[in-house]
Amino acid sequence: MKIRFRAEFARDWVMTREATMGKNPINHLRSCVQDIIGPDGKIKTLDSGYTDCNLMLFVNSIEYSEFETKLWQTLEDEFQIGKGSKEADVKYEKILDEEEAEEVKKTQMLAAIKPKVDSLLSAAPYKEMLAQVRLIAPQITQLGVQRVFNSRAYLFAVDEGCGFSTYLSIFANLVSSLGLFEFTEEAKVIETTVEYNDKDPWLQYNAIGKFKNKMISFDISQWVTHLDESGFKRFLRKLRSLQKDYIYVFRIPYIEEPALGRVYQALSDALYTELVTFPPFTYKEYFEFIANPLAKYQFKVADDAKDEFNKKVLDEKSKGEFYGLRSMRKIAYEMMFRKMLHNAETGSNDMVIHGEDLAGWAE
Repeated sequence: MKIRFRAEFARDWVMTREATMGKNPINHLRSCVQDIIGPDGKIKTLDSGYTDCNLMLFVNSIEYSEFETKLWQTLEDEFQIGKGSKEADVKYEKILDEEEAEEVKKTQMLAAIKPKVDSLLSAAPYKEMLAQVRLIAPQITQLGVQRVFNSRAYLFAVDEGCGFSTYLSIFANLVSSLGLFEFTEEAKVIETTVEYNDKDPWLQYNAIGKFKNKMISFDISQWVTHLDESGFKRFLRKLRSLQKDYIYVFRIPYIEEPALGRVYQALSDALYTELVTFPPFTYKEYFEFIANPLAKYQFKVADDAKDEFNKKVLDEKSKGEFYGLRSMRKIAYEMMFRKMLHNAETGSNDMVIHGEDLAGWAE
């Protein structure tokens, strides 16, 4: 363990103590610190003067909390100095080594994931999958069988604009923080689309080896009705041969059985695959979602606005212009604009959006 230690005494105090003690307090402090960390501990002087010292302590035999306790006891006994003393400014901090720093980072990342998952709209199957990963992680890491975990690919059936990138990010951060897969860089996820054309799909990915230790998503929506073609099967076989260096997530839109089962089976024939479905959001869930972008600007929405809101969503869908949660943000901004316009026309400052503020919106 390394501890960065710095102490600075008031000059008048140092001169007085030097006269009464017969030695310089800074030199005496360095000696006291050596006694605290023991004979197997080492002190590297980074900087030192008449009234101050800056040290790096290499400690082996005591814990950080024990060092802290003994230090303040020594300051009290030898120098009559306590915390908050005007005569001395004493600072110290544990310097984490690379491995310790990485563990702290993973712990912080893991703690940050839960509120993000809790805030997700619906997505019950996805949340269950994450819970399963958290449950099994200690078994995998204790046995050192991360390769077993890494042998599983994933099929996410989720519509466009419904949070796919967010789902990938949370999943990658969870896997990393649990020590199940070692990502090489901060950017853990690569999102791609497997184009359907007259070319072998593998040609899009034959340079995949340049991006090892990533979570790669393959949008195979264009291949849903071409799963039996030899090019697609070859593509999956090639991915299988490289799988140890990646986590694969395939994406298709949310579709009903038996089409969903056919896609899952085609992937499972080549790769051990976990199916995670994201059923379309209900109108009620969309209405709940818009509360977030509205609240960012201090707006609220009343229950009596639901009918006009539902009409607008239906209108967007009927025009083929609906993109899930992305459309919800656009709709929320339109709602705020209409509310402010209504306020301007009526001389009001009301921040609650009612049905009357949206009248005729979807017509």
